[in-house]
Amino acid sequence: MSRLFLDSNVFVGGFVAPWSFERVVLKYCAAHLHKLIYAEAVKAEVERFLLAYAQQHNADWLLEEYDKFIRLARPEVIPYPSREDVVAARPLIRHEADVPVILSAMRAAPDWLITSNTEHFTPEVGVRTGLRIVEPAAFVRATHT
Repeated sequence: MSRLFLDSNVFVGGFVAPWSFERVVLKYCAAHLHKLIYAEAVKAEVERFLLAYAQQHNADWLLEEYDKFIRLARPEVIPYPSREDVVAARPLIRHEADVPVILSAMRAAPDWLITSNTEHFTPEVGVRTGLRIVEPAAFVRATHT
């Protein structure tokens, strides 16, 4: 069973786009085909987005689905990194908001970091951090075809 560290865009895409590779990845985690690693830094972004989306679209069901998913997936939780660690790790990734995410991923040492954000999570970031970074479709194709 692979350990998957999911970026916030994978959660968001999986919940708002039912016919997406992001949704497939979430289903794999809920079915325990892969172990979900959920960083507090990612969780904060996901929950902020889902709450706003649910309010704007009158979609309380979305929050219920999210809660159900978390119960099913039983993720391994990675705590938010310290401010000092975030400041020290700033050179690892171009986008400042992604520093706590990349630090959390490094601490978790997942088999895969899955993200749709290839603008910030570049191959160079993968080399600098030692993380295998892939998009959801590439992960699904690499592991389940």
